[in-house]
Amino acid sequence: SADLAEKNSETSQLLRTLKNIDYSLLDSHIHWRDRTRKTESMEFEGVDVKIETFLGNRNFDIKINLPKQYGKTLQVTAELDGDILYPDQLKGRVYIDGTSLDIKNWLSKTDVNGENDITGLADGSLWIHFAENKIRKVAGDIEMTGLEIANVKRSNIVWNADDVDLMF
Repeated sequence: SADLAEKNSETSQLLRTLKNIDYSLLDSHIHWRDRTRKTESMEFEGVDVKIETFLGNRNFDIKINLPKQYGKTLQVTAELDGDILYPDQLKGRVYIDGTSLDIKNWLSKTDVNGENDITGLADGSLWIHFAENKIRKVAGDIEMTGLEIANVKRSNIVWNADDVDLMF
């Protein structure tokens, strides 16, 4: 329809404008409301968002002070090469870093727990390299403290470790 074509044209124009500018949003307060109602609303204080463009490359850097129940900090940095209007042609890498992440609260938002109850704190970093719409390389380091894995159906089966350090 004509309305859809106009909206697509407006969206394309906005993306063309955004892909050629630099901007920063520093020390911000963000209210998150999940419209799917799968997670509760959250408040984020001290959020920094930086987007820079240079010679066709885009760098995104997002730093968040997390709500206490999720941990301390989360940072996501992306270095992208290519036209953001064609995401399947982008290549680059994404860096994710978190400190004092509460494993149980993060996993509660996913379906990966299954029959297990997993608790503990994690500090970790992860590099993901991608090109041609595929992940090409993943490298990272995760340190966990107070890790405990219990089977929900068999309460007497518990595995725990004071410290776990994984490098991959």
